[in-house]
Amino acid sequence: VASRAEMDTITYSSAVSACGNGGVWAKALWLLGDMVDKHVEMNVITCIAAVSACQKGGEWSQTLALLGHIVVSFMELSTVVFNSAISTCAQGGAWAQVLMLMIDMASRHLAMDAITYSSAISAFEQGQLWQHSLAL
Repeated sequence: VASRAEMDTITYSSAVSACGNGGVWAKALWLLGDMVDKHVEMNVITCIAAVSACQKGGEWSQTLALLGHIVVSFMELSTVVFNSAISTCAQGGAWAQVLMLMIDMASRHLAMDAITYSSAISAFEQGQLWQHSLAL
């Protein structure tokens, strides 16, 4: 049986995910703020749901801010979290941010996968920097 604190985290995570699926990324971020205000512990699942909500909304700058919060909170960053951020930046044509995220992944010894590379190639293509794709 889950504790009250775990249920609150699970409930919030589900709500953040639902906001992302409903296309209301700002509400998902508001819920994260509410979690902080109410001292409800965030977990990696909550953060992935929030990053996904920002991704679906095309909000790459919000995604980067969220990644910064995750780092400050000492939560584990995963390839999945980075891939969501990289994909969001690629959709927004923010190729320089994609490159920085990939460098950050490498410094954390996180494995890059087909999603990582595909999103990076897309970002470079949008920025008319196809030559960078060859270096991958």
